[in-house]
Amino acid sequence: MRFKHSSGQVIDVFNTHLSLPTTLSRDFWTRPHRMGYGPNQLEEAKNLVRFVEKERKSDRFFIVGDFNALPGSPVYRYLASQATYRDPFAQLYRMSEQELLQWPTAGFMSLRMHLDHIFTGPALQWTDFDETHAFGDRGAAFHGLSDHMPLIGRCRVSSATKRESSRPESAAGTTTG
Repeated sequence: MRFKHSSGQVIDVFNTHLSLPTTLSRDFWTRPHRMGYGPNQLEEAKNLVRFVEKERKSDRFFIVGDFNALPGSPVYRYLASQATYRDPFAQLYRMSEQELLQWPTAGFMSLRMHLDHIFTGPALQWTDFDETHAFGDRGAAFHGLSDHMPLIGRCRVSSATKRESSRPESAAGTTTG
C-alpha cells in the first residue's frame, strides 16, 4: 500500500504473513527452535525483500506482520541484516534478541512467542509504541480478540530520503536513477 503523508511525502507499507516452518524438513524435528528456522520461511523472507526492494519508492517504508519468526532466528536476522532495514521496536526500547524473546506478541495454549515484527526504512523515526502490549496483558485493549497482539507505533516522516542518494554514482559523479 502506498499513501501520501500530510507533509506530501509518500510512504510505502507492506504487510505480510509468513508460513509456519515446514514439518517436512528434518531440521523441524531435530532443532530446539522452530519458528523462523524453516528453510521455506527463509525463502519467503528473501522473496519478501526482493518484492519490497522492487516496489518501494524511498527509505520511507515499513513492513509489518506475523513473520512466524522468533528474534534471533535466521528469518529475523536475514531481515534485520538488510542495509536499510531495522526493527524500530527493538531499537527504540534498546532490546536485545534475548529480551525480545521474553516479550510475547502471540500465544497459543500455554505457548508465548514474539512472532510479530515491524521492519522499517531509515527515513521513518519511530517515537513510541505506547499502545503496544505483550500478549496476555489483560489490561490491553486487544486482549482476548486474537492469538496475536498488534504492534501499534507512531513515527515521524523525514523529508530526506537516502534511497536515491545511496545509489552508485555514475562516472560523471552524479547520482544515477
